Amino acid sequence: MASDDIAQLADALSKTHVGDGELSYKGCGLKLDTVESVEELVRDIEQYQDLRALRLEGNTVGVEAAQAIAKALESKSLLQRCYWSDMFTGRLRSEIPTALRSLGSALMSAGARLTELDLSDNAFGPDGVKAIERLLTSPSCHTLRELRLNNCGMGVGGGKILAEALMECHRQSSAAGAPLRVRVFVAGRNRLENEGARALARAFQLMGSLEEVHMPQNGINHVGVVALASAMRHNPELRILNFNDNTFTKRGTLAMAQALRHLRNVQVINFGDCLVRSEGAIALAAVLREGLPILKELNLSFGEITEPAAVVVAQAVMDKPNMERVDLNGNCLGEEGCEALREVMENMEKADILASLSEDEGEPDEDEDSDNDDDASDESEEENEEYCGTTMEDALKREDSPEKPEIHAEISTFLRCPSTETLLQLTEMKTVLQQQVNASKPDLAADLLLTIGSLYDNPEAKAAALEAFDAVLEKLLSGSALRSYGFLSSLLVMMGLLKGEGKVKKVSVVPGQLLCLEHAVQQDYFLQHHASLLHSFFSRRADGESQGGGGDSPPKRELFRVQSLFWMRATGPVRTRSWTEPQPNHDEYRLRTFSSQMLLLSVLLLCMPAARAAKCPQQCVCDQIQLTVACVNKNLTQVPPTVDEITVKLDLRGNDIQEIPTGAFKHTPYLTHLSLQRSNIGRVKEGAFRSLGRLVFLNLANNKIDILYQESFNGLSSLKQLIIDHNRVEEIQPGAFSQLGFLNLLSITHNQLVYIPNMAFQGLQNIKWLRLSHNSLNYLDIEAFAGLFTLTRLSLDHNELQFFPTETMTRLSSVTRLDLSYNPMTYLGEDAVSMAKLSHLFLDHMSLQDLANTAVSKCPNLVLLDISHNQLRVIQPFSGGTPKLARLNIAGNPIYCNCYLRPLREWTIRRKVKLIGTCGGPAHLSEETLEAVYPAELRCQSQEAMLKAEYEEATRILPPPTEEPQNKIKCPLNCVCEAETNHSSCENRGHTKVPRGFSPNTSLLDLRGNHFHYLPSNSFPGVAQVVSLHLQRCKIVEVEGGAFSGMKGLIYLYLSENDLTSLSPDAFKGLPKLTYLHLEKNRFADFPKGAFSVVPSLLALHLENNTIAKLEPGIMTGSEGLRALYLTGNAIKDVSPRALDKASDLDTFHLGGNKLKEVPTEALSKARNIRDLRLSDNPIRWVGPNAFQSLGGSLKELYLDNMGLEKMSQNSLEGLGPGLRSLFLEGNRLEEVPDLHSFTFLEVINLAENPLMCDCPLLPLRLWIERVNLKVRATCANPPELRGRRVKDVHVFKACPGGESLPAPPTSTPKPAKGPKVTKAKPTHLNANLKLRKSPTVKKQGAMKRATQTTKKRSMA
Repeated sequence: MASDDIAQLADALSKTHVGDGELSYKGCGLKLDTVESVEELVRDIEQYQDLRALRLEGNTVGVEAAQAIAKALESKSLLQRCYWSDMFTGRLRSEIPTALRSLGSALMSAGARLTELDLSDNAFGPDGVKAIERLLTSPSCHTLRELRLNNCGMGVGGGKILAEALMECHRQSSAAGAPLRVRVFVAGRNRLENEGARALARAFQLMGSLEEVHMPQNGINHVGVVALASAMRHNPELRILNFNDNTFTKRGTLAMAQALRHLRNVQVINFGDCLVRSEGAIALAAVLREGLPILKELNLSFGEITEPAAVVVAQAVMDKPNMERVDLNGNCLGEEGCEALREVMENMEKADILASLSEDEGEPDEDEDSDNDDDASDESEEENEEYCGTTMEDALKREDSPEKPEIHAEISTFLRCPSTETLLQLTEMKTVLQQQVNASKPDLAADLLLTIGSLYDNPEAKAAALEAFDAVLEKLLSGSALRSYGFLSSLLVMMGLLKGEGKVKKVSVVPGQLLCLEHAVQQDYFLQHHASLLHSFFSRRADGESQGGGGDSPPKRELFRVQSLFWMRATGPVRTRSWTEPQPNHDEYRLRTFSSQMLLLSVLLLCMPAARAAKCPQQCVCDQIQLTVACVNKNLTQVPPTVDEITVKLDLRGNDIQEIPTGAFKHTPYLTHLSLQRSNIGRVKEGAFRSLGRLVFLNLANNKIDILYQESFNGLSSLKQLIIDHNRVEEIQPGAFSQLGFLNLLSITHNQLVYIPNMAFQGLQNIKWLRLSHNSLNYLDIEAFAGLFTLTRLSLDHNELQFFPTETMTRLSSVTRLDLSYNPMTYLGEDAVSMAKLSHLFLDHMSLQDLANTAVSKCPNLVLLDISHNQLRVIQPFSGGTPKLARLNIAGNPIYCNCYLRPLREWTIRRKVKLIGTCGGPAHLSEETLEAVYPAELRCQSQEAMLKAEYEEATRILPPPTEEPQNKIKCPLNCVCEAETNHSSCENRGHTKVPRGFSPNTSLLDLRGNHFHYLPSNSFPGVAQVVSLHLQRCKIVEVEGGAFSGMKGLIYLYLSENDLTSLSPDAFKGLPKLTYLHLEKNRFADFPKGAFSVVPSLLALHLENNTIAKLEPGIMTGSEGLRALYLTGNAIKDVSPRALDKASDLDTFHLGGNKLKEVPTEALSKARNIRDLRLSDNPIRWVGPNAFQSLGGSLKELYLDNMGLEKMSQNSLEGLGPGLRSLFLEGNRLEEVPDLHSFTFLEVINLAENPLMCDCPLLPLRLWIERVNLKVRATCANPPELRGRRVKDVHVFKACPGGESLPAPPTSTPKPAKGPKVTKAKPTHLNANLKLRKSPTVKKQGAMKRATQTTKKRSMA
């Protein structure tokens, strides 16, 4: 055994934690090949008498080494837990099964009784599953409670083998009197697909003991999902269901909803990226209403859910007291839909549990066909197999009800030939009618109901229609929520208000149907939540056409009336069947009166266009039914004066209006929505909106407004949402918002505000959310937010606040959520945050270096504190005052898991606070989650020494501090100094010399924006405790040696945006703790080597955006400890082979945006620990063989994007293999890509914007895409007939040698680019039986869309 290997092993073993029956070699990075390489490891196993747990994660074990370890385990009969994930990195696939068989045989020979087995992140495939089959069926696994096989590449075959093994184990263990009871099953990213899922479903159903199931990213569609759902019903103790990134569609979601009705203990549901769609979301909402009492988390993100369905889901969680998070991000809500959803959550006082909606995909296309994406591909499935349901009826029939008889002859006759006579015959058979109609056939029931309603207009049939309508609807709404919601979904689809899946009959909606609904909504059987569901869809329809893309628009007058009553019913008192007292007369009178008023208003609105020709400005598109006018991207220079006065929505985006004059909208007093984005508006004059008293939504984003004048928004007395993002606002005049008393949301993000004066937001009496993110705010007056008594959410992230504005924030009595992320604060002092109702505080991504343990002690309702990604090294337990704190996020801080962390960890355990983050060291705990580390593991010295030190600290009597005179602090002239925070600032004061006379306790010194030009020696006397020094934009051209002498505590030094061209060798002398140095945006033409040898603690050096032309030999001399070097945006043409000599610790190296013409391979070979390498935007045209081979053991992220790269050698990435996590190659000129077969653990890859040649030379890429479970952005550019097609979808590769095994590509073609929307002629008025028809052109476009629809919008490449 080589001496180096022995030393490596000895060092690893010295860090190994041994105790509590556990022997851990986790993360040691050992390469164990031979018997000799594991001698000491084996000896430790043999000598551990009571071994109960063995951790081998993060090492790489060969066959011989595994056999040696196995021999040592043959005597360990007490072994219960095997944590063996990620322990075959770099091994041949043929080696892994042999090693696993050896280890499994040893466990069986020892008679071990396992409770936990973790083999995740070992790419062993079906052969590996076969290798552990004997172990899984043996008595050693009869006691198994947790089985983790995440990311193992099992495939369908492996899934079947695993399922059979589990069932056999259950049979044998049951025969022995102790059945197998697996509680936790993890098998994500394994490509199990339908067959593997169905096999495992049988095993799950047999065991019936599962509490957690994690199966994300397995390529399972509705066939497999239905099988799994059936199995879940037989596991009553289920707490966590995670099926993220599979394909449920309607069928799978309905099956899961039915299963969830039987599960009372579920706490977490993750159906994100599962394409549950709106109908599926409604079904899940029904289950939420009637079950799942202790649910905590619900993830329905990226599911193509529209706004109304999302609102129904949100309303369903209203009565869930334990709910902590609802994720609806990435759906199809649209901007207004997102705001509506937030408003619903805020009204329920649950806004804090709604996850971000930042990745919403916008409202769905109006003309998109409603044929479901999965129908075409599902026709070949075996529909009648054991688990395969076909329609909503199948899911609902399983609701413990017998099969229903065939449809009665009278009903069939009526549906074939609806008439007054057949309706009267049907009404006479009311009892039969109610028996025949049931929610298990929702499409038939909806068809029957609408057919009855269509006859209401006949005077002879009105009474019969209402009687039959009531009989049918009362029966349909009397069952469970899942049944009634299923019926209402089908009704909405037929009426064209909801996009459905499958071939569903669409009807032409006539007034009679809506009038029947108007009658029904006032009846006792029509419950509040049913009205709420229908109101969500009736009140939010796509302009001009329904969401489903078929059927006709419901008549506006009757629709308006029904919608109003739905709203009244949804928000009014709940009436249930248990009431025996008669309804009070005033309630009935209120409904009748409101209905009459709505009818009168709608008639007036509908008759007005008929009295004269409707006005429509030239170049605009007008919809006289929806009363909307769109003049988008028409280069208009003024607001069109000829807009019809009854218009309610006006869209003027993308014009050149420049100024909005007084009274610009005096001719459109009925406007409710006004969009003016991207219209080059520079000024809004006083009284511009004075006549818009009905406006509720105004969007002025992406313009050039610089001042908000005192009367700019006068007249907007009903406004609820005002968006002024992405302008140039730098001043808010007093009284600017004084007349916006109903405003709920004010957003002024991405502007140029630097200061908020007192009373700036006076008049906002109903404001809920104020967004001021992405400005340059550095000061807030004490009364800046005075009068905002209803404000619950304040966003101040991405600003320049250096101190927490305690006095300002204390005045916000109702704020529950405060976001101050990305502000340059370095310290949070005692009682800095004093906000009685604050529940969520975000202080992440700042520069916090110290945090008082009483900083949030005056926030009694604080639930979440996020201080992640700061520079905190030690955090003390928080003092009393935050009894509700449940989550503390400290991720991304340089936290060392030693005895200094122990008090905080003990405190979080005692207080039951979830601690989020990972250890930054020592090595044996590196990257370990803080929740997994117990206080006993947090040691600095021996246990005895630590206890002694703790005792001495506890018993030491400190002398009382000397009290300083109040309000006394040293501060130079023309500067601001704060005694409480020890911060001093002379920013932008025009100083020509560095001021002197600061307090010796100063910790942050801000001198930005002055005119020093020159820093002489000893420029900062008496400030040894300064931690952060800001000297940006000070026009400094020279720093004399010893300029910072005496600043022994300095850690952060900012010299950015100056005029430095060189540095003397002693420029930074006397800075022993300097860690982060910023020299970006200066005038360095040469790398200032030699200047950093006097800074022993330097870890990060920023030299971006200078003019450095080359990297000479030895630039790292004296800076051997440097971890990060940033050189983006220079003019570097040449990197010497010896430039990175002695850079063994370099972790991050950014060379993007330079002038390199080749990869500096030889130089990189001297820095073998680089994890993050960026070469983007360099003119590199060719990457040769083995360009990055020297970084194979360390490189995690590689950026080669936007370089004009034309060719890469097939083995240019040789050696990088399993360690690489991210590869960026977008924006190049590649026709082929290098060999990717070894990149099995990639998490991100981008090949977009490359002219790929889709022919046989690209077959290796196509095969690799099939093998990995990644979303790969790669499209063909040639041959021309395949241009724009995804590489995964073209058929040409099946004809190539070796491509025979590829699956058949989908028959659909990709969506063509959208052409301009066809403008349909609109009638100027409505009559009672108005029926709109699509023009031939529109029909043709709809057919094209149907022919080009893809299986799943967010599909994997």
